Amino acid sequence: MIQKILYSLVTIPTLLIFWQIFHILSTPNLLSRLRNELAPYANITKPFSIGAIFEAPKMALTREALAEKCPLLRSTYLETLRLVDHAGLVSREFKDGGSPKEEITFPETFDPVRFLEATRGKMTSHESSDNEYISEESILFTEQVVLAVVASILVFWDFEPVEKGSGWKNPGKQWSAGIAVPVNDFRVRVRRRKFEWDA
Repeated sequence: MIQKILYSLVTIPTLLIFWQIFHILSTPNLLSRLRNELAPYANITKPFSIGAIFEAPKMALTREALAEKCPLLRSTYLETLRLVDHAGLVSREFKDGGSPKEEITFPETFDPVRFLEATRGKMTSHESSDNEYISEESILFTEQVVLAVVASILVFWDFEPVEKGSGWKNPGKQWSAGIAVPVNDFRVRVRRRKFEWDA
């Protein structure tokens, strides 16, 4: 039981964070749009310094606003769920309805605005496809964690492929307990973004 709880609280959010960031980076212009949307709710302040010694910049994140006031961010989360959570580990019903795969236009393609109008309907506990009990608390926890971590990473870091000019290569998927796991390495250079106080 403890192993299953840890899997749902640690492993699943980690995989969703990876896939959401991968889809965002590999979709042209999406990163800049998300940064603009997040700007009012992710405030990064100039680090305190004494001479040449600087502390790390600090970020204040309005976590409650991410699901309610950042529809594009949440849409990319829901679209990521649709593509990688085939067991229904953290999926739920929405007021706009969860259309069956055959009714979705280009179902294998990541569309960042597919769930732009989605609103949170009644959240219920349910069973995944492998009969594991999924509580509404774990569903909400997963969404909050993933949105907060993804937002923090996007506003604080810059990214580029290790192999310049190669673009973002899909690492491929294999399925483990109903959720997608990357098959190959996803190599990326990560640097802290330059802010207005940086020389």
